[in-house]
Amino acid sequence: MELMTVDPRSLKDNPDRARQSKSSPQSDALLCASIKAIGVVQPPVVKPDPDGGNSYIIVFGHRRAAQAVAADIAEIAVLVAEPSDDLGAMQSRKTLPASC
Repeated sequence: MELMTVDPRSLKDNPDRARQSKSSPQSDALLCASIKAIGVVQPPVVKPDPDGGNSYIIVFGHRRAAQAVAADIAEIAVLVAEPSDDLGAMQSRKTLPASC
């Protein structure tokens, strides 16, 4: 994976993301305040948009990206996944309970 900075407004939602549940307004407000204070600590993972161009699709970190936009952050760090990265396995592991 490659670390780079992008405008969070340029990131596209992934309709196939594993977690579709909504967060509470309180947790979103807390995350937004944290991002305003210290920035995005854990970079979202993105992949190049298969439609081409210079845009990216979010694999992990949808809330972080959305709250960076809400916090009016101009640029955030993202990890760009390589085509060889097994994102399906990563997504499956991300949705398992921590005790697994």
